[in-house]
Amino acid sequence: MPPMHRFIRAGLSTASRLLQKGDKDDTPTFAPTNTPAPVDTPAPTTDTLLPTLQPTTIDENTANIGACGLQEPDCCNGDFDCQGNMICIEVAVWSDDERFCECSLWYGWNGPDCTDYGVTSYILLFAVVIASIYLVTLLFRIFFSLRGVMKKQHDRGDSVLDATITMIFTTLGTAFLLTWRIMELINLFTPLDHVVAQEEGDSLNQFGSPAKLQKLVVETRFMVLLMGVFVVLATLNVFLIWIQQNSGNFTEKYRSLAWKVVRGTQALFCVGVLIVIVAGRLEIIAGFALVLLGIIGVVYWRFKRVHGKHLNEKTLYYVRGVFATLILETLFTFLYSIFFVLGWKQYNPKDVPSSFVLLNEGMIYSICGTLGFMYSQSNYVLYHKTLNWKEAAERFNGRISAFSADVFEHYTRHGDNGSNQAAGKRQPVTPITAGRNIEY
Repeated sequence: MPPMHRFIRAGLSTASRLLQKGDKDDTPTFAPTNTPAPVDTPAPTTDTLLPTLQPTTIDENTANIGACGLQEPDCCNGDFDCQGNMICIEVAVWSDDERFCECSLWYGWNGPDCTDYGVTSYILLFAVVIASIYLVTLLFRIFFSLRGVMKKQHDRGDSVLDATITMIFTTLGTAFLLTWRIMELINLFTPLDHVVAQEEGDSLNQFGSPAKLQKLVVETRFMVLLMGVFVVLATLNVFLIWIQQNSGNFTEKYRSLAWKVVRGTQALFCVGVLIVIVAGRLEIIAGFALVLLGIIGVVYWRFKRVHGKHLNEKTLYYVRGVFATLILETLFTFLYSIFFVLGWKQYNPKDVPSSFVLLNEGMIYSICGTLGFMYSQSNYVLYHKTLNWKEAAERFNGRISAFSADVFEHYTRHGDNGSNQAAGKRQPVTPITAGRNIEY
């Protein structure tokens, strides 16, 4: 401690003792004084006077309620300065003001207290609901397929084993993606339930930037993490199905190498995930998983170009579907990253659909398509049934054509027998499906 500090503290301590000796009747003659810290105690610093706050809801700590109102210019220096769930916009091309508070541009809230729903809110609601319906339907199909696997006697070959593993990974990825979607709905419908992320020592840290976030943001990130892990594992595993289904076109050495590469990549990826989880950087895993999915998509595109002529028609259909959805996911991820780095809020007025949200939903729908193709491929191997939309459309058109022909033939006969019916002769009515074998 500097000599000057010690001298001042010693003087304060001596004065305090003198005052105590002078107060014989216990009646204070001066304002109460605080007992000074010991001489060897270091002087208080900024870090001890202003400790880092832990994540807290707005109801638990009124210090997180700022004084800056909605769209009040030159007022805020961060989200903490804004009232309620408002965020601070430092600069925006769509406003002449600077450092003003605004409603969340991600959820699209509106109104004087940011609890009404705007254009982006309804777009997000529609996108989440449609994706959730698709994922619930996919989960039901997977459930019945896996139940059938347990009851049906398979040859237990490599293709069946790889298809079962792929379907299990697909199930988990679908479940976590659906949970993420449900949490987004909860966040959307609870605009006032938010937490505050500080700069240091906070699990809600967003790349070192303080921010107001919705209450389920930590759980949401964890769902994104788990979804990305299992989607990557399933996307890698489906390659083994393609190799086994076309084993006659590949040498034993190639098949063995493919198996080692896939299993090695899966193992390294899982180890890396565990390391990042221990380090507490969940957002890194989600980003890395999305980038890895893009790399896998490029590899599958190359695989189709080199070996496409040697693959059977069914396998080629699924290869095209998987790599196409992965390439779309990569495109949306690339654009999403650019907007994130540039600061998307300054380019996105609250009264127009959020381009950032649209890009995010584009990534999600691309992943939904990937999950659907991987389930369909696994289901086809296990039951030799397919969800090929081209075949389904042809089958549907065939049924419609057969039904239309029956109706036409029925009414044609009815018209030819009109004179006989007019004469009082009843003719037997032939069912419209008689003589035809329609498969339903």
